[in-house]
Amino acid sequence: MIAKIIKGSDFKGLLDYLTKKDRGDIFDRRNLSAIGAADIAQEMGLAASLSSRTKKPVMHISLSYGPGETPSRAEMQADAGAALKALNLDTHQAVAIQHRDRDHTHFHIAVNRVGADGKAAHDGKSYARLEAALRRIEIERGWSVVHGRNAPSAEGPRFTGFTKPKDPRQFTVPPAVKQVLLSARSEIEMTQKLGNLGWTHEITRRPGNLPGLLLVGPDGQRIAASKIDRGASYSALQRRWGRTPRQTPHKPKTRGRSGYLARQTINALTYGLSQSTNLTPIQTRYPRRRKPSPFTLQAPRLFR
Repeated sequence: MIAKIIKGSDFKGLLDYLTKKDRGDIFDRRNLSAIGAADIAQEMGLAASLSSRTKKPVMHISLSYGPGETPSRAEMQADAGAALKALNLDTHQAVAIQHRDRDHTHFHIAVNRVGADGKAAHDGKSYARLEAALRRIEIERGWSVVHGRNAPSAEGPRFTGFTKPKDPRQFTVPPAVKQVLLSARSEIEMTQKLGNLGWTHEITRRPGNLPGLLLVGPDGQRIAASKIDRGASYSALQRRWGRTPRQTPHKPKTRGRSGYLARQTINALTYGLSQSTNLTPIQTRYPRRRKPSPFTLQAPRLFR
């Protein structure tokens, strides 16, 4: 058995398509008082108007049987009920219509996603839940099991799709390298021991952030020390060596005359200069001019 789900917003268009030219027969109605397709569409639309937030209240479900599978009318009604129950739509308005325009047996279900309480049913993982219900039907009747992409078994575990590629970055190092990072008492000792193992290190600096330690392996692999162990981060190593981690000063990008003055100011503050003779004050914001109120009385001009 194979299932398809489509959501839309036009009940009349869907029911006209399913019943035009006598191509389909209505064999099951649920929570509906209307009988004809036009009346059913009107009743569903009226119920869907209770939810102003639901933009697509129509759900179209099609169930197809495999070759040699010829269910009876009662079995198709039971299958429609099982499909609706799997989607938590068994208490919603629904109509099932069988088509005979294909070689295989199949039928369609038009469902109102908005319930009697004016709330739309949650349709998360709808394919996984529906295919799991179909797998149970196939097992109960002894039919061939169609292993779907979303629910390959009756329990309904969902596939995660194509497996994600492995992260090209390597976060593991030989145990000896990790031991050097966790036991080195100075940066010189760490450099010497890493060199004996064929590894080197680099100090990365980003404006506004603490510097980091990057290990470079003999084959060119580049690994952040903090990814190996939190105790091997550059900040942790500096504290172990008796240093105070310092943040790289952040220099904003500036342009023009005001940008030149801003850069001079930042350089003066960075190098501890108390005064700079080349700096001239510049007005960065002009005072706001207030518009005269139309209710303010103005003196007439005597001379023109």
